[in-house]
Amino acid sequence: MSNYYGQYRSTTEQRQVKNIGYEISKDCFHEMLAGLCSVNEGADCLCNIPFEQWTQVYDGGLRYGHMTSNLAECINYTLKGTRYLPITSVVRETYFRLATLFSKRAASYKGQMQGGHVWCAKILQEINNVKAQANTMHTVCHDCDNLWFRVTEFDRPNQGIIGGNIVYA
Repeated sequence: MSNYYGQYRSTTEQRQVKNIGYEISKDCFHEMLAGLCSVNEGADCLCNIPFEQWTQVYDGGLRYGHMTSNLAECINYTLKGTRYLPITSVVRETYFRLATLFSKRAASYKGQMQGGHVWCAKILQEINNVKAQANTMHTVCHDCDNLWFRVTEFDRPNQGIIGGNIVYA
């Protein structure tokens, strides 16, 4: 992939190649690749690279390339200061930091759950933002315990939408 990126400097094409690599449907993958090849004959070099090495749809769930290396780089950055420490010290420090983090988060979420909230405030805010954008659907919750919903889709935007936000008492 780096050879392709070095040869073709267009950020639009690079973004297209990245999206093709992340595609998880074989039909969409081949459609997108054919579209790129029809616009740029240099994109044929992508077909010479085995699909298993750069696409998510053909990797067999192994996640090649920068999808894996980003995680490794993140872990390396986190553990950078522990480079010359014994492994037992690193494991002990990681354990105690995670224990502290879990106890802080547990106290926060316990208060929210005792207040009757199913989701945290950030999730509720995101749900309300998406609900505002989904102006051709109306969703009614019939059973909060089993999370059963009825979704009504309308032909015209804002038809039948009552408005308001999702709030849990």
